[in-house]
Amino acid sequence: MTLDVLAGLGGCDPALIVLAGPAGSGKSLLAHENWPGRVVSSDALRALAGTGEGDLAATADAFEILHQVVRARMRRRLTTCVDATNVTRVHRAPLIRYAASYDVPAVAVIVWPPLETCLQRNARRARFVPEDVIRGQYIRLTAEMPSRSEGFARVIVTGGEDWAAAARQARTAG
Repeated sequence: MTLDVLAGLGGCDPALIVLAGPAGSGKSLLAHENWPGRVVSSDALRALAGTGEGDLAATADAFEILHQVVRARMRRRLTTCVDATNVTRVHRAPLIRYAASYDVPAVAVIVWPPLETCLQRNARRARFVPEDVIRGQYIRLTAEMPSRSEGFARVIVTGGEDWAAAARQARTAG
């Protein structure tokens, strides 16, 4: 059965889509496949604020910019997809507050392939993330899965890159 993330949103437009998943899970592909031109990416902002996507010294600045952009887009009631790991409630909470402030539903999309898949994908990436970091993200997300009780209007679970490819194929076939 092919799932389509846009159908899973249940007509939420505008919406704040908050992706959650470890590095290598397929979040960025899913984001750009489903919300082209509406993605606010922590990696892209790290590159903009620093010397590249892997410039961890630019993380605080990147997230300051990310939050500013998300607030502005919520104020304008524009559908926005946040492409970041978002593995803990503390990281998701301000995003949910921004959406609620402007009466925009927040939708969590958990990108959740098996850990081994994330590690294999990571090994093929230009920007390699240390294995222990990915394992830690996976553990934290497992312990703090996004839920409706946090304030999300919907919570969708996907398998990541393979799922995104299947959804893309279904859309082009139909």
